[in-house]
Amino acid sequence: MEAPLPPSKSHVGGVIAICLSLAVVIIIIFFAMTNLSLFTNLFNLSNSATTLSVSTVTGTNLTIAYPPNYNTLANYSLSLINADRASFNVSGVTLSPIQSAQEHAYSMLVNGYFSHWDTQGFKPYMRYTIVNGTGEVEENVAFESSSIPAFVTTSQVETAISTLEHDMVYNDEACCQNGHLLNIINPYHNRVSIGIEYNSTNVYFVEDFENYYINLNTPIFTSSNQSVTLQGSTFTPLSPDSVIVFYDPTPAPINASILNSEYQKPYDEGTFLGGAIPCPGSLQPCDKFTEGITVRPGIWDLTNSSVDIVFSLQQFINEDGSGVYTIYLTQNTFASNPNDTESLTSISIFIQA
Repeated sequence: MEAPLPPSKSHVGGVIAICLSLAVVIIIIFFAMTNLSLFTNLFNLSNSATTLSVSTVTGTNLTIAYPPNYNTLANYSLSLINADRASFNVSGVTLSPIQSAQEHAYSMLVNGYFSHWDTQGFKPYMRYTIVNGTGEVEENVAFESSSIPAFVTTSQVETAISTLEHDMVYNDEACCQNGHLLNIINPYHNRVSIGIEYNSTNVYFVEDFENYYINLNTPIFTSSNQSVTLQGSTFTPLSPDSVIVFYDPTPAPINASILNSEYQKPYDEGTFLGGAIPCPGSLQPCDKFTEGITVRPGIWDLTNSSVDIVFSLQQFINEDGSGVYTIYLTQNTFASNPNDTESLTSISIFIQA
């Protein structure tokens, strides 16, 4: 049984912790809106099963389906999450309209696997980007299984969710060095995408916690000049100091048996490539990354209510070619501890060079 390190925040990224734990009913846990009416209006759930096909940048489709009692279960899950956050003196999160968590929960149930990766080879931050997420995301995934039909009523599913949430908060140290807990009570998370899918013997529970502080304009990537534009209004004054770029090879399909045997492990952000750092001027030395590529942004304008950052990915693409380039806009001063770096985005850009 593996107990990996909890996530850490740094310029070279963190690792999302995973744990495996067993009870009378098998429980396996992986780390990683109060306005629910808005979610219902956006996706017309109305307590009825809904399936949406989302065309992805790789030319495949993601199917997103909801159980008929999703609204009830999501409200219940959100209340548990915010009660746990309140017990650690952290403000509550709202339910995100981004459907990444539900897409993954549905995929795991219908395809019979349990992993942070999916059958298309996507990691959590890739799925989040594909369904139009533009903040930063960190994932918790949990699974409960029974040898007999145990999850037939809404109340029974709620009990399973309560058990999984409780274990991620209060029984997490031995297995995962509190990686799940730290994700749930991270004070900089302000939204959560909740995924719930189940049948009579299995319950899948996904929490995609977000740092969502910028309403970014689109498009973010311009292929003609390979430039990235992070431009939009902010919900609070921000002072990002760098952009970090990570790389993953182009995702390839993974079958369920391989996911269950080889991909029940932590995920990271990929390979660190470098990033973009603004230069304050000729009178001060310009910072650069101690390893990898450092580029200077063409634009780095910040106000109390907006960000406008433009830089080129061309040097990174020339070096690494086809693959997924994930963009983390980061700042140290976002946190009260100046050594605590938080990310404002985790946007994946799919390149076919």
